[in-house]
Amino acid sequence: MIHPGFSHDEYERRLRVLQKRLAEAGCAGALLTSEANYNYWAGYHHFAPWSTHCRPVFLLVPTVGSPVLMVHAFPLMDARRDVWFDDVRGYSNLLYAPIDDVKRTMAELGMAGGPIGMELGPEHRIGLTGVELDDLRSQLAPAPIVDIGQILWDIRIIKSEPEIALHRESGRIADVAFRTVFAELRGGMTETDAAR
Repeated sequence: MIHPGFSHDEYERRLRVLQKRLAEAGCAGALLTSEANYNYWAGYHHFAPWSTHCRPVFLLVPTVGSPVLMVHAFPLMDARRDVWFDDVRGYSNLLYAPIDDVKRTMAELGMAGGPIGMELGPEHRIGLTGVELDDLRSQLAPAPIVDIGQILWDIRIIKSEPEIALHRESGRIADVAFRTVFAELRGGMTETDAAR
């Protein structure tokens, strides 16, 4: 397990807050494709995120019920091991995002017909090409894809107690590392010496 190992309850809390905010915004659900966002809500950390440009990850979050994670077949077993919920599905195409599978899954989750939220706003990136996003929009029409970037930031900016505990621990580790390094630095050392 690569992710920080938040509890099932922590992920469940995050999901319920997102679902409430989606419903308040009039969305039928969300389709999250940005690594930071599917990490945060599903607990999935691809072991090689730089390799996912041709293997997009989709987290489908209906306003009611359980989410679905869709990943390429290659990391499917890792995703099933690491994600806190049960419904993790694979796809096999490497040449194009599985838009038809996404659309079918949205219908299955009750997301068809309503606005679908995606991370389209400032400081967000989607895991689709422009052509794939255009295809998704046309396949979902007349239901629009709407920006929920601010909703995602509003939720993620407020830290829970488990998150605060991890921030404190990372701060403690950084403090020890900086004190150790600065205590051992000497004139004439190379950057490689300092890194060691």
